[in-house]
Amino acid sequence: MIHSDPTLRKIRDGLFHGLRDYTKSFPDFSIPQKFEMARPSEGHALLARMNESLRDDDEMLLYVHLPFCYHECVFCNTAPRRANREGQARYLASLLGEIRLYGDAGIFQGKRIRSVYFGGGTPTAYPTEDLRAILDALDAYCEFARGNIVTVEAYPKHLCGNGRPRELADAGVHRLSVGCQTFDPAVAALVNRSNPADQIREVLAECHAAGLTVNVDMMIGLPGQTLEGLHDDLAALDELRPDAVEYMRHEIVNPLATALYDSRPELLTDDDALFAMVVDSQAWMERNGYEQNGWFESDRFFPYRYHWLQEIPFVGLGSRARSFTRHLSVDKHESLQIYSQLIDRGDPAIARSLALGSQDQMYRAVFLRLQLKRGVDLDEIDRRFPQSSHELTPLLDDLEAHGCVSRDGATARLTRYGSYFVEDVCCAVIDYALQRCGYPPSYRRMPHSAGSRTARLDH
Repeated sequence: MIHSDPTLRKIRDGLFHGLRDYTKSFPDFSIPQKFEMARPSEGHALLARMNESLRDDDEMLLYVHLPFCYHECVFCNTAPRRANREGQARYLASLLGEIRLYGDAGIFQGKRIRSVYFGGGTPTAYPTEDLRAILDALDAYCEFARGNIVTVEAYPKHLCGNGRPRELADAGVHRLSVGCQTFDPAVAALVNRSNPADQIREVLAECHAAGLTVNVDMMIGLPGQTLEGLHDDLAALDELRPDAVEYMRHEIVNPLATALYDSRPELLTDDDALFAMVVDSQAWMERNGYEQNGWFESDRFFPYRYHWLQEIPFVGLGSRARSFTRHLSVDKHESLQIYSQLIDRGDPAIARSLALGSQDQMYRAVFLRLQLKRGVDLDEIDRRFPQSSHELTPLLDDLEAHGCVSRDGATARLTRYGSYFVEDVCCAVIDYALQRCGYPPSYRRMPHSAGSRTARLDH
């Protein structure tokens, strides 16, 4: 099919990235080299700038980072710390202090919280009462929008036979995102996972009984994964029927993955097999009515992501968390020690910042809106950014030539196959911006969420 379909052949030859040069550039537009390091003494001024940038918004999203896990998966790109009660308690105290700091600074004032997302690490490495304490602290400062959704990332084993789903629901959680990646035991063992289909079936039953909806995260291109193995995973999902499914491409950023491929290069999925995996997994998603980036029509499947793509600002809480307003982006310190020291003395733990000029804002708006099924309103973009017609036409022409974008009047949207390969479209937008915006040659596309090489689980 791939060789006979001319559109797929164009994408394969001119746009697709294999594992050796793929970077997870979505869901947000980012050129990391543009960030400027921030001194601790600048933290309050940056917080005030963020507050001013939020002045005209009446909604926001909140991301809460809990960077602890019981073990590190080979594909992980978030540099988790090993779960331990003392370290987790110290971090929780600092996180609650940061919520108070932001609340007292007026960051949440006059804003309705549309969605909250707990990520990590594995947030369920914390007991439910700690997650409840975070939500209670937010509730003291925040007004939650009607129909808001609280999502918590979870490890499947934490949810079976212990009443945990009911506890989480009672604490105010609505949705769980469960890491699974594959049901193939051989591949799962290579990446330090173990979550057979029977376990996920039990998770779904217990979560649904508690009134929780469940997303299952899956991956393609994992070490040793084959197209036949992917088809077995899809057959298992056919039977399980989770509320939402996200398929992501393996990104080689973790030193554990690099070491594995160095010692066993035969485990690296070749580009043709990976391309076929994208096509088959996305065709399955389409047939079964699941939405993810490129397909989104509503917030049914991924509430936090759907609203994010509409440029609703989001505020990140915790170490390493990123905040994005229309005009400013800030990152927190990744070091837990530095993060806690700064918060405990009353200073925002901001490590670096990026002021978004008009050109950055334009590319970000197009980048985000392309991931929605309704696409980009080019007239709106032109009103906001008068330079857009001249700047964006070659990019849209190229994506259209590859069969990834169609234009209907003033609307540009992803085609069916453009949605299949939304990750490559996002890479193309960033690469184009790097060429057009006069950045130094050293600036290049980098992984969106790659963790530090020095802050691994054993530190």
